[in-house]
Amino acid sequence: ARPRNANRVTFLKSIIADQVRGHLAGDAYHRDGIHQGIGQACHCIGRTRAGRHQHHTALAGGARITFCRMGRTLLVAHQNVLDMVLLSKVPDMTLFAPSNYAEVAQMLGDALDLCTEGPAAIRFPKTMPPADEQTGSGLSARKVRSGTDVCIIGVGKMLGAARGAAERLAEQGIEATVWDPRVVKPLDAEMLSDAAGHRLVVTVEDGLRDGGIGASIADTLSKLAPVDGPTVRVLGVPSVYLAHGKPDAILHRLGLDADGVADEVQAWVGSASGRSG
Repeated sequence: ARPRNANRVTFLKSIIADQVRGHLAGDAYHRDGIHQGIGQACHCIGRTRAGRHQHHTALAGGARITFCRMGRTLLVAHQNVLDMVLLSKVPDMTLFAPSNYAEVAQMLGDALDLCTEGPAAIRFPKTMPPADEQTGSGLSARKVRSGTDVCIIGVGKMLGAARGAAERLAEQGIEATVWDPRVVKPLDAEMLSDAAGHRLVVTVEDGLRDGGIGASIADTLSKLAPVDGPTVRVLGVPSVYLAHGKPDAILHRLGLDADGVADEVQAWVGSASGRSG
């Protein structure tokens, strides 16, 4: 027998394939009780405007998929820097942030099977790396590297920057733990407990820093370890208007790549060593 929701997952995978190739149609249609819509109000969700023409289109260029139990709605819209800030504030929302395309397929099935009491969203950009051999499952985070000095949490495609930073830091004698949170609401308790055992936690996301996932992790860790807890550095997009450009070029300018993350850690380690000395 085919797994539950197999038809829907197959249909959704075909939508993802079209989205990746840039051939996703601009109209709406129905199949298996799932609605897929593009543009109009959903296209404007999370868009920041100044006057009549300035907006954060620079980091747009991906998709967000939202499931709603009522009506079983699937929404595909352009990703931008406010997506995770807004979606993480929706009551009872389950928010997935896949780090590669293989995870998208896994999360499609998980969202349909597990998120039956409220809405769920899968937020991913076009510029993700190719499919990774390793994927997680369910609502659990995935630990991809173990270290003792610092914990780096790479949200979504920023897992690549986190892993690259860990490799650079290892060359300097700094061993980093790296987590792929996979689901950023609710946050995985095991990941948070592990992060709390490090002196420094660095979160990296390609969405707005203010009110984003890193801020949520920092707040949760402050409650989990209110005394002698880790220092938390939240790296993300600042709340300013950005010049248009390729997403990865903008992230590089903002220090949201492997070198930028490694520099942030090294600066903190140097500062901490100076204070202890």
